[in-house]
Amino acid sequence: MVEERQQDVPFTVIRQPNATMEKGVEEVVEAGQNGVKTVSVKMHFADEKQVTEEVIAETIIVQPKPQIINVGTRDTINTSRGAQRFRSVAWMEATAYLPTDGSAEGLTATGIPARRGIVAVDPDIIPLGTRVYIPGYGVGLAADTGGAIIGNKIDLCMESSSEAWRFGRRDVKVYILE
Repeated sequence: MVEERQQDVPFTVIRQPNATMEKGVEEVVEAGQNGVKTVSVKMHFADEKQVTEEVIAETIIVQPKPQIINVGTRDTINTSRGAQRFRSVAWMEATAYLPTDGSAEGLTATGIPARRGIVAVDPDIIPLGTRVYIPGYGVGLAADTGGAIIGNKIDLCMESSSEAWRFGRRDVKVYILE
């Protein structure tokens, strides 16, 4: 004996990355919908009792519609200026300097006055003009270089010598902002 049965065909879920959405945020763009299939089942009997079933054919009547979900991939870090998008993160050895260190005029390698928020970098690692965020220091602008700033080193301009001494030398996470 052959019996025809209708069954749901579950929809699939397609997760597509979206760089315009915050990391961790998901948005259903298209709802999924189950399909329908007909299953032909041959039933085997012994002594008028069904003992086994055998699927002999399956026919999809309605194709399932996949669910499409956008998944955010944009990285952000919360700062005192709000959420900031960043491209990458690097561990660097950080030191502190004062506006009066280096050039007598207190100017940076880019010609702007040295002040808190200006950082000295190796331009081969972080291009001049790049905005960075350092936890415990804040948002900075890569606008200076230094003779000892080679490779993964960064020098943070401070307002006072006591602040610079307190900071000392330490490894910090440097977020390269967009």
